[in-house]
Amino acid sequence: MEVLLRRLSEILSQEIAHYGKLLGILSTERRALTGNSPEGINEILKLQNTLILELKALEEARLTIMGKLVEQFQTSAQRLTLTQLASRVGEPFASEYCALSQRFETLLRKLEKVNQDNAYLIDRSIDNLSATLRLFAASDPLGFGYTRRNELKGKQVCEVV
Repeated sequence: MEVLLRRLSEILSQEIAHYGKLLGILSTERRALTGNSPEGINEILKLQNTLILELKALEEARLTIMGKLVEQFQTSAQRLTLTQLASRVGEPFASEYCALSQRFETLLRKLEKVNQDNAYLIDRSIDNLSATLRLFAASDPLGFGYTRRNELKGKQVCEVV
């Protein structure tokens, strides 16, 4: 069981490191959103996707280990949280899992806040873009709102200008 607990600690530490990187990327995304940099946003999205794939792999590994621990402790998978696991194992794992749980909680709150802020910026950008497009369409600068008749080689042709 000690091997499982040690491996779980490693995976959780890697997940925390990856979520920390994600927090940094989301902060960079905010600057790119306000800086009007489509190329920068595209690069950030690529980094996010790569990081998310790595996080999914780590999460699958964590769930596998948690499943094995659930079997050993003969408990339900839904009921075995990191804090509960800490109360069932001895030191040094108990205090390490409590600390990791607190780090996760803090990090996830920060991620949620930055994500909400970025969602707000994106929504406002979409609203501004929609308003600009409506104004542009209403002013009809290219004449898309009407058709005109044109004589072409003796034939009448209706074209959109």
